[in-house]
Amino acid sequence: MSERTSSRSESNRLGALIVGGLILTVLAVALLSSLVAKRHLDEAANAQVAITVAQQRLDDLLRAQLNEEASLREALATRKSGGDPYANMDDQFSPLIASLDAELRGAGLPQASVLTAEIVQTHRAWEQDVALPLRSGAPGANLDQLEAYGKILVDRFETQTLNLRAMTQARMKDVQAELSVKIDQTVEYSVAFVMIFALAGIFLTVRTSMARERFEREHSIVETFEDALRVGWDPLPQMMIGTSYLSATAEAQVGGDLIDIWRVDEERGFVLIADVSGKGLEAAVNTAFVKYAIRTLAADLDDPAAILERFNELFMRTIDDPQLFVDVFLGLFHTRTGQLSYASAGHGGAFLRRAGAVEILEPSGPIVGVERNARFERREIGLEPDDVLVLTTDGFTEARDQSGELLGDDSALALIASAPETPQALCDHLVDAVTARGGGRVTDDLALLAIAFAAAQASVRIG
Repeated sequence: MSERTSSRSESNRLGALIVGGLILTVLAVALLSSLVAKRHLDEAANAQVAITVAQQRLDDLLRAQLNEEASLREALATRKSGGDPYANMDDQFSPLIASLDAELRGAGLPQASVLTAEIVQTHRAWEQDVALPLRSGAPGANLDQLEAYGKILVDRFETQTLNLRAMTQARMKDVQAELSVKIDQTVEYSVAFVMIFALAGIFLTVRTSMARERFEREHSIVETFEDALRVGWDPLPQMMIGTSYLSATAEAQVGGDLIDIWRVDEERGFVLIADVSGKGLEAAVNTAFVKYAIRTLAADLDDPAAILERFNELFMRTIDDPQLFVDVFLGLFHTRTGQLSYASAGHGGAFLRRAGAVEILEPSGPIVGVERNARFERREIGLEPDDVLVLTTDGFTEARDQSGELLGDDSALALIASAPETPQALCDHLVDAVTARGGGRVTDDLALLAIAFAAAQASVRIG
């Protein structure tokens, strides 16, 4: 009897070791796969931004060349005296070429340096063999011959820039194709991991009667995998922050809504909330582009309106789908004073609760992806203690009840006015209200961000 009990105990221990080993293996592979997927997503988003900026630099180079040609023709026509405008020509082109080379390397196109070298050579030939002789009126200079040769060089310059643009466009298509493959592989691998674990759990359940624990662990692995795909954000000094996120897609806890917070320095930090059209993993890909493009632009600019204008240009150049657009609220907090500079690209879910009343912060420009030359207005407000800035995506104001009726602005204002004081409790209250209104589910992705100025209090991160 004791030998049988000992054998059964040993068998149970072996089964437990097998289960534990399986869990650890699947968890490790799932976490590694999620990290690899995130890295590929980051690389692809950065490459897309680099390609778009490189194309802008090509436009700048071509525009500079054409401007110089026009300036030369004007000088020849008027024969104005004065200094030589071409003496510092390298100062105009060198920074553009250096920036272009850097962006091409970031886009994975180091071989394009050969084409940029040809562009530089053509420009220098135009400068030395055409522009300077014509400008200085060198003895023996034949005006017609030099102008004819100049046209040849300008045409060559345009052809070279077009060739380089074609290379960047081909690279953009490759990056997008690679990204699509990686997303598909990530989904396939995650499904395969879950299926393998479920089958192994069922098989071991028959032998060890541990089905419940194994299914719970399987669920835990799936949640851990989804958590590994999410990216956090920075706390802001002297700011109390609350957040909530609900995805309308059952198979993924990611979607087209984005919340991001990052510091600029010890006293300033950006807050971003955006809503990309679409849902699920496809929208998540575009959301990653939105996040990293805006972060990249914010590294050089501190004006939210200027950042949104540049981002709108990048978005229009990068995204080919005319049905795709994004509304954005971007703010720069001065955490010591509570001052907020912001710009809103068609974002209707921005509210300020002050002294029991709630007002809507109206958009300061159109939705990104609609107007190519869109302009945005920068606005400023000062947060006082007890004020709360509430930012939501349209999953809040457009939440439907079971009869299909929208929540609307008036009900949204009333809900925010009656919500708890602290940011996280406020977000939780709004989520509970929207979920209850929809009968326990939401039909659109929902992101909530609430920020209160804590003045001299210590920074608090909630959510």
